[in-house]
This record gives sequence, C-alpha cells and structure tokens, in this order.
Amino acid sequence: MQAYIHEQPGNDVLGIVVHLQLRQVWLDGQLLAKQLSPLEFDLLAYLAKHAGTVCIREDILRELYGEQMYDGNDERIVATASPQRTQ
Repeated sequence: MQAYIHEQPGNDVLGIVVHLQLRQVWLDGQLLAKQLSPLEFDLLAYLAKHAGTVCIREDILRELYGEQMYDGNDERIVATASPQRTQ
C-alpha cells in the first residue's frame, strides 16, 4: 500500500492523505473521525514517508522516541500499530 504524506494540502495516493502541518489523516476524501494519538500519528507519518520500502523496527523506534529514548524494546511499536490495523 502506498500513502502520501505532505506538508501542503492536495496530495493523495490510494485514498490516504497524511497532512503534517494540520496533523490530520484523510481516507478516501474524508477526515478520519477518530483522532489519532500523537504517537499513532507520528508512526503513520513515518510509514507514509517511507512508503514502498521496508521499515526496520529500530529505525522506527529511533524516529518516534529519539536516539536517547530508544532502549531496544520493539514491543512499543507493535502495541502502537496493532489497534490501528483493526480500524
């Protein structure tokens, strides 16, 4: 699946738009009703920025938590992503 992320409105691929400045996610032209947590949004933004590539857990965790906060525990990424898969 490919998603578009942008800092300016108007880009869309496969119905998913991640708007960084407004911190909004649009799906098929509609704003998601459920508000994502800051961590969920940052995860989605990271994955959208790297659409079409394999994302390594360690890189994702460093992006989300910063180099100093990364402790090698990759269960946090699973816990953050899992609820989004069912929506």
